Amino acid sequence: MAFTLSGNVTELSNNTPIAWAAIRLIAPYRQLQGIPGSKAFGKQSWGWSRHITGFTGTRWQLWERFLQQRVGDLGWGEFCDTVLAINSALHATHIFDEQTSYLIPELVQAPRFSWTRRLSGFSGTRWNCWEQLLQNRVPDLKWQYFCDNVLQVNPGLKSDHLFKSNQSYLIPEATKETMGYIDTWSDPNGNYYFELGDQAMAVTIVAHSPVYSYEQACWVEGQTVHPIVLSNKVVADPLQSASQTVAQEVGSKPISSTASSAPNTASSTSSTSEASSATVVAINNGTIRSHHPNFSQLPSQVQTLIRQALFMLGNDSSTFDLLKPEHQRMCYGSEFIKQPSHRHYKDIVCADLVAVALAAAGFDIKWSAYNGNTRMADYFHPRHGDGKLFEVSSSSHYLPGDIFLFGNGNPNSQAAHVSLYVGPFSGTDRNGYSYPSSNNCEVVDASMDYMVGSVEKGTNVRGIPLAHCLNRQYGTFQWVRRVRLRQIAQLFGV
Repeated sequence: MAFTLSGNVTELSNNTPIAWAAIRLIAPYRQLQGIPGSKAFGKQSWGWSRHITGFTGTRWQLWERFLQQRVGDLGWGEFCDTVLAINSALHATHIFDEQTSYLIPELVQAPRFSWTRRLSGFSGTRWNCWEQLLQNRVPDLKWQYFCDNVLQVNPGLKSDHLFKSNQSYLIPEATKETMGYIDTWSDPNGNYYFELGDQAMAVTIVAHSPVYSYEQACWVEGQTVHPIVLSNKVVADPLQSASQTVAQEVGSKPISSTASSAPNTASSTSSTSEASSATVVAINNGTIRSHHPNFSQLPSQVQTLIRQALFMLGNDSSTFDLLKPEHQRMCYGSEFIKQPSHRHYKDIVCADLVAVALAAAGFDIKWSAYNGNTRMADYFHPRHGDGKLFEVSSSSHYLPGDIFLFGNGNPNSQAAHVSLYVGPFSGTDRNGYSYPSSNNCEVVDASMDYMVGSVEKGTNVRGIPLAHCLNRQYGTFQWVRRVRLRQIAQLFGV
């Protein structure tokens, strides 16, 4: 007899059933293999899990600018029909409104931990287990998530919440095997249903609606009923390329773009007319977004700094073309603008990235070093700055706008490279390079173009993990220092 998992999806505030909620069951693929609809996670796996706002336009325009050839094997026809079913706000006009939140697909990485570690011979509280066996040992695992979900995976813990040495339990561990998933949707009455194999298993259930997200682990054995109560409202990702206002805020040149006609398929008939009748102002900014936990509460100048730095991710040349003229002139590549065949044509070097992001946000980066030439990494060395810069201790909290300097020899010698801290982010840049959240990217980095044999390198502004910087760019340099503008410190009151 097959085991099943079923339940009802409701909204906590009014107990209303939620139809067309995207629901994903996740478990080791070896446990799901052979079950209809099961898939193994891979580099091109995707799901309906991205919450967006700030976009005005048709389904085709959204598809063409943010999804086409960027989300695995997703096709236009599937997207066109499904996005309409999921998002009731689209039913009347089929047009996205920038004030409304929507659910769209995105690439999704496999979870970095699974409930597969068998634990026995242990006694104590959940905190004892966390502190002794899990804390800083299992990637992405947080105390509160473990505390709540270990009870769901191990029903025997629910009575007194205490581990006993004569019993066996399942706890999380870093993923050691291929993970898999099965997708379904809630029906018009909010009901969902999975038919699994004949073995009990710990699974993770993830659910999304246009304004809610949900994640919880549970134990499936026999006919398991698991209600999904949506109460966690998400902060939607603003598609900053969707309006001229945002284009101007991040310091780019807006491009008026009329979408091309949609493919001539039966499923796209309505969207063809939409696409041909609407024009929106947009910039090609990919799908990069900040995951700073308090982004909306950050000082407005700091928000703009983060947006500008993330906006610059991608190929130097295409990014250069979208910068405002005054920011283009700050870049080293502007010196070669009349020499398209030159290696440094439209080159954005490391110091250009830092200077443009800070300047676009209105910060004062004018001082006497190098006669005000911001294209030098050493321009941001703490011995310069005319009192506007200061060095930050290694134990100090990281703030968006912190500058990493790298060099060799004496730390007081000339800096050879510079990067900018912006906080966590993920998505895909304008040239299709993906930054999954599991990469832990928090720093934006650029490089002067250079040659390795006959191959040109350093042609992209890229995102890198904070650990990369703290390790002196993977050991490329002998020292790293962190500096901060006093203006930024004052905004944060530090």
